[in-house]
Amino acid sequence: MPLSIDYCGKEPDREYWGAKISHELEERKYRASKLLASKEKEAEEGEKMRGRKREVDYEGRKEKRVKEEERDEFGNRAYTAGDWFPDVQAPPYPSDNEEEEEGAYLDKIPGPSERGTSDPPSSPEPDDFEDIATRVSMLEDRVYATTESLKEKITSLEDQVFADGCLLTELQWKINEARRADNEQRADQIRMNRRQDPRVTHRYLTRSVTAAEGRTLDTKKVIARISGEIKTLEGKIEDTRAEITSIKGKMDSVLCLAPDIEKLAKVVEENYKIQNKTTAALWEELDSLKNVYGPSTLTALKDHSLDIAVLASRFQYLYQVVISAIYSANARPSNQDCATQDSPHPHANPTVKTVSAFNVRNATPIHLTRLLTSNPPRAPYQPDP
Repeated sequence: MPLSIDYCGKEPDREYWGAKISHELEERKYRASKLLASKEKEAEEGEKMRGRKREVDYEGRKEKRVKEEERDEFGNRAYTAGDWFPDVQAPPYPSDNEEEEEGAYLDKIPGPSERGTSDPPSSPEPDDFEDIATRVSMLEDRVYATTESLKEKITSLEDQVFADGCLLTELQWKINEARRADNEQRADQIRMNRRQDPRVTHRYLTRSVTAAEGRTLDTKKVIARISGEIKTLEGKIEDTRAEITSIKGKMDSVLCLAPDIEKLAKVVEENYKIQNKTTAALWEELDSLKNVYGPSTLTALKDHSLDIAVLASRFQYLYQVVISAIYSANARPSNQDCATQDSPHPHANPTVKTVSAFNVRNATPIHLTRLLTSNPPRAPYQPDP
């Protein structure tokens, strides 16, 4: 808003102010071009850095999916390494007899959602490191964008402070000119009011005196108005400088996160390489063990366990028969038992426990061990004296 100030018939030094404003415009243009060049350079460097971080060794991250092999004569297929990972569906456990499957003597290989006695190999998801790397890159971009926005805001506030400073300088110059004009008017009025003749020439105010008093009153109003504008502008400049200080503090706190984010990115990259090496070694081990621990091995173990269970049941039966025969040979009937010869001695024919084929077939190795160790031999019979 232009100021309507009476300069008391004197024009301001337009050449001085024109040269000053043109110099400031040239300097501001130079600063803007320099800032634009620095921003373009930083953007290119940031793009290169983000491009290097986002380069991923896809060959290490691609899991080798083992294709389903041909089923053997039993209808089974070899377990692959993909059965241990959640992103691969667990293979079905094929069997011709569902009833036998429900009561199988041997535990199945635990699937990905089951817990077994053995510890299955665990590995993070292939997309976990990619997600973490993406989040770290997004965090870096956010820090960069926040820093740039704060820098732009600080630059705009500094430009505003500079413009307000120029306006404040102009107002101070105007108030100084107004005060100088007021002092001159006061001096002229004092000089005019001097009495050269002791006699009173006029008893009323002349036209020149009235005009001088009016000019003095206008100058005082201009001085008061400019003083108010100067105070308002000084308060605005102080508030803007305080805001610049607070924004610089925020920018420093944001820039303090840059080293931590860079360290985090390095750690993620190193862990990703380690995970790739571990996954490759795991696949090699599982490929080497695929033929050793396959369906043929499970079938052979099942047949041998059934044979062992049948032999154990036969041995237990024979053991019970032999023990009962020994007890019968060494037993002596008591007086009460002699009276009734029809009733056999309680220790003569002990009850022999047999194991059914169903229990043998559906028993686990732990159950077979309990069958072998159950029913210990009885103590020898001690006849009454």
